[in-house]
Amino acid sequence: MTKYEKVYTRENCLLAFNMWEEHQTSRNRKILGWVTATSIFNVTESVGECYYSTNVYCDGSFGGFEKAIREKLKESRDFIQKTMHWYEKILEPLQKVWKENKPLKDVNALLKFYDTGVDAWCGLDVSYCVPAMKDIDEKDKLRAMEMREKAVAFLEDMDRIFQKTLFFLFPKLNDLSKYIAVDEIKTNKIPTKNILEERKKHYIYFNNKIITNISFDNFLKQNKIEVERIVVNETGEIKGQIAMKGIVKGRVIIILKKEKIKDILPGEILVTAMTTPDYLPAMQKAVAFVTDEGGITCHAAIVARELKKPCVIGTKIATKVFKDGDLVEVDANKGVVRKIK
Repeated sequence: MTKYEKVYTRENCLLAFNMWEEHQTSRNRKILGWVTATSIFNVTESVGECYYSTNVYCDGSFGGFEKAIREKLKESRDFIQKTMHWYEKILEPLQKVWKENKPLKDVNALLKFYDTGVDAWCGLDVSYCVPAMKDIDEKDKLRAMEMREKAVAFLEDMDRIFQKTLFFLFPKLNDLSKYIAVDEIKTNKIPTKNILEERKKHYIYFNNKIITNISFDNFLKQNKIEVERIVVNETGEIKGQIAMKGIVKGRVIIILKKEKIKDILPGEILVTAMTTPDYLPAMQKAVAFVTDEGGITCHAAIVARELKKPCVIGTKIATKVFKDGDLVEVDANKGVVRKIK
């Protein structure tokens, strides 16, 4: 049995998941000389659970990526500096498009934007891993963090342009254009509305294939894959990492889709997979943040410290344990979140 672990939950169009997978397999091999295992994306109405092979993602750190970076440093002491210089250059045209925030003019422009994004993500990986690595030169850490902050919303920025352009290029499909794959755009073989409707309900993206009309459990059995199952504590108490201390009580609001950000009320406790800059309006209203994912340098942790709001990150199961309206206490002095009866 091949073992996988759920690492991320993200709301993105299929094109973004295509880019995600392509960068960490074939493109990482081409640009950086290493390759990670194929991921599994289990997607329902554009919200995807991303599973990584356990040889890549383990114990809260990118073990596979860190090992590869250290091997490169043995070959060239300047590996991190050179990679960040290359990454900065390739990031510039993407940043220009993000700033303009308009649909790209045609299919060729979209494919070029996509291809540049795949390349850039290889540099993004290095910028995210290096700051948390031990025994790394401080100058390398600072340079990597500088580049990480330049593209803190990389996936969200790419996804936003993808969706704007898809809506523009395929106006008759409306929301269904989010479920078109990059190979279908390259070959001009756009699926029918019926096929896209099926993908909207649920699809699994694995090994460059889009699979519908099958449950996730049956997919795992057919492919002899084992995933770590989340065990939910019935006591209603969970633990995570402290990102910003403090103790507050409030009602929970679960946000996994951006369209729900507007629904948060002042004084509520934001519980989500992981925050991005799009979540800032909700974070300003919330009295505390609790996330499934993230480390001490993640977006939620940084914003919590800026806003001085209690924050517990990396719980893995907060969005599974709590429901909208639950009254909870966030004890970010101890890293504990519990239901109040």
